[in-house]
Amino acid sequence: MSRLVHYVGSLPPEINTSPRDGMRWIIDRSADAGLSTLPWDSDPKWIVAFLLGLAERGEALEVAASGDWGDYDKQQRYRVKAGVKLTPSHVSMRREEQIRKNLAVYRELVADDSRLTGVPFQQSLPSPLDLSLFTFGQRPVLLKHVSTYADALAEEVTKLHATDGEDLVWQLEAPSVLVLLNRTPRPLRGLVARRLAAQIAAFVKRLPQESRLILHLCYGNLNDTELIAPRDLAGVDVFLNALHHRLRAQDRQIPPVHVPAAYGSQPPPVRPEFYAALRNVHADWPLVAGVVDENQPDDSRQALTLFEEAAGRTSHAVATACGLGRHSEADALAAAALMTELAAD
Repeated sequence: MSRLVHYVGSLPPEINTSPRDGMRWIIDRSADAGLSTLPWDSDPKWIVAFLLGLAERGEALEVAASGDWGDYDKQQRYRVKAGVKLTPSHVSMRREEQIRKNLAVYRELVADDSRLTGVPFQQSLPSPLDLSLFTFGQRPVLLKHVSTYADALAEEVTKLHATDGEDLVWQLEAPSVLVLLNRTPRPLRGLVARRLAAQIAAFVKRLPQESRLILHLCYGNLNDTELIAPRDLAGVDVFLNALHHRLRAQDRQIPPVHVPAAYGSQPPPVRPEFYAALRNVHADWPLVAGVVDENQPDDSRQALTLFEEAAGRTSHAVATACGLGRHSEADALAAAALMTELAAD
């Protein structure tokens, strides 16, 4: 078995009716091929439910721009109330109890299934920069609150690691990386990539030393629509190599990284030059090839070949470009089947 199957996390609501149903669906379709992790996410739209829920807390934040997150131009934004100092408790995702319940279901499912030996439970971990960005918008104020989100997230990881770390892997999700790199003029991409790597590494440093990670990159996928349409993977190599240097300086294990090729409703490119930057990525990185598009199986097969030829190695796992939460049930079934097929090729 040369590759694993990696599920980014979310599933269509029709499938994801409970933690047990969602994880069981993944097991039944891909456990024979070999799973990288066993995830469960409650929100098919990633963090939209959390973001909308901030309005109901009323503790420190108030709505600055209303929206229902039905599209990118309907994003709800917040500001800190006058006279309030924002603290980690104000922006905590408050998931600890639910994650422990999910872990209990996970343990029941894997206990008697030898195919799942060593397969950890995967928990979504949005990056502090991304949470700040989507909470406060693209204004200088967002940077002011990145450290507050970092404190809140690090506290959650630390508490769960102390009791459940043996079964947990955290998928650190950072759409801002590829979005910002693709919006930056090419001469400046190296500088921006290194700064983004420094920000991610600074957050990782706050997590328990032995906590396990997977890094998820993304182009955005609200309503199956990307925030940015990439021309190639230029900049990914500089970012990953800079992050590699910083993680090694922390004596951290280099985690698998999910590199998407397909984006939004678009299939993965089948141009070799799109993948060329992968040849410069440090060999320590286990690469998850996000090339699977269930509507374009031939392009997906070709893209996996181009991805691995450019990288100079077999992928650690194959995946779709993002979660399946915005897919129809039929498309999710087709995506699962194609991931399983390509993992075995």
